[in-house]
Amino acid sequence: EVLEVASIAGAPTQIRDVLDDVNRKIQTLSDRAQSLNLKRSYFQDLPDKTADALLAHIMDVERYNIMYAPYREDMKDCVRYFAVCKSNQVSVSPRDADQMLRDVRRLYCLAPFLFMLTDNTSGYSEGKPFAGSAPMVLRHNGLGQGRGGNVPPHVFTAKSGEEFIAAHIDHVMN
Repeated sequence: EVLEVASIAGAPTQIRDVLDDVNRKIQTLSDRAQSLNLKRSYFQDLPDKTADALLAHIMDVERYNIMYAPYREDMKDCVRYFAVCKSNQVSVSPRDADQMLRDVRRLYCLAPFLFMLTDNTSGYSEGKPFAGSAPMVLRHNGLGQGRGGNVPPHVFTAKSGEEFIAAHIDHVMN
């Protein structure tokens, strides 16, 4: 259902090289898909697919095995979110732990605006008509965690990058 393209890493001054790499890989993927009579989705979601159907066909890739199976029962909504909501992901390497904390806070604050600006959902979620953005609704409902936006408190209470890292490790592992 979903194929990924991973770019090379690069410094901000190498953005042209990174974009060229991504575009070359997307073109290769598109050419191969066309040769198989497949078509790329115009949407960030797969409007007719249910999370359960997608989760039944996870490829044997280490990252997916870690992320999706076996998952804890309290993480079911989170797993369903990632199954039905596709996205672009950007990894950023901070200079130090304090820079990372500032970046994480900035990204959490910008997330609702970025979702709104880049939303290309189909108007359907798991085969049913849906008004609004399924990813934003799932995030707002806390991905089953009972917190709007799924922002852990330590994101804004940590006094340093090191404190944030320790709190985040505890949050993820527990």
